[in-house]
Amino acid sequence: MRKTISLLIPTRGRQDWCRRVVQGAVRLATYPDNVEFLLAWDDDDKPPAFSVAEMKQRRIRDLCGPRR
Repeated sequence: MRKTISLLIPTRGRQDWCRRVVQGAVRLATYPDNVEFLLAWDDDDKPPAFSVAEMKQRRIRDLCGPRR
């Protein structure tokens, strides 16, 4: 069994780049099914635009919290 690799991606003001980062990592990963993406965004920023289906398929989780 292979271990999961978690990529934490801060998205502050860069929601449009999230899709490119995820697609690039999946394309370049030797075992893309073992990669999960954690998209961190502040509660005063726009959330990354992924559909629920995309989030499940690519193991994407969004982490929203207060801006510090």
